[in-house]
Amino acid sequence: MSNRTALIPARGGSVGLRLKNLNLVGGHPLVAYVIRACIESEIFRDVVVSTDSALIAQVARKYGARAHNRDPHPALAQDEEPAEAVVENFLQGQTKRPDWVYWVQPTSPGIRPKDLRRLADLESQALRSVQAVSVVPHRFHEFNQRSRDRSGYLTFTHADERERARKRQDKVLRFAFAGVVGIKLSGKSEAIAEMFPTPSGAYILQDSCIVDVDSVEDLMLYEALLLTGQVWDPFVGRETREV
Repeated sequence: MSNRTALIPARGGSVGLRLKNLNLVGGHPLVAYVIRACIESEIFRDVVVSTDSALIAQVARKYGARAHNRDPHPALAQDEEPAEAVVENFLQGQTKRPDWVYWVQPTSPGIRPKDLRRLADLESQALRSVQAVSVVPHRFHEFNQRSRDRSGYLTFTHADERERARKRQDKVLRFAFAGVVGIKLSGKSEAIAEMFPTPSGAYILQDSCIVDVDSVEDLMLYEALLLTGQVWDPFVGRETREV
C-alpha cells in the first residue's frame, strides 16, 4: 500500500458556527464522519486530525484518529489560515514524509470510504494531485451569472459566451471542489507551494454526497439526509450501509 496520510483540519474556533466541528449530527460530532470514512477506506497508514483544540483532539482519538497539536502561531488559528501552512506545520513534525497527503475537510461529511478509494486509484506518476469535485449545477454555471452595471441594471457577466452556448448541452461542464484533495509529495523536504498542483486528476462525486456544512441550516439538512438514508452513515450496522 502507498504511504498515504489523511490530514483533517479542525480548528476549535469558527466565525460562522461556534465549535462547528463538534456540532452533533445524527448523535455524533461532525468531524467524526470524515474520520470514520478515512479509517474505513483502508487506504491510509495514518489518519490525523490537525487541531488547536484539546476538546477536538480528545474527540478525534475517541473516533480512531491521531491528534496533531497545531502550532500555536496566530496565522494557523484564523478563518483565513492558508491550507498550505497547516499541511507544512504537520509535515515538519514527521520523521518520514508520506508519499501522498490527503486534505479531507471535516465540513464534507458525505465523503464515503469508496470515494477515497477511487481517488487513490487515480494516483499515477503523471499526476501531482487528485481531487474530489462536483458538477456545477446549470443554474450556477458561469455563463448564466449576472452582474449589476453602474445604473443598477442586470446584465449577463459572460454575454458573448452565453450567446454561443445558450442550451445546457452546449455549455462546457464546470466543476467545484468537493472537500478532498490528495497531494503527491516529493522525497525532499520541500514546502507545499500550492494545494492543487497540476496536472490533477478528478473524481466526480454524486450529488447526495455534496454538503458543505457552514451553518445551522447545513447541519439540519445533513441530519435530514441521514434520517432518510440518502447518505452514507458510518454509525449504523455495517450490513445495512454501503462502504
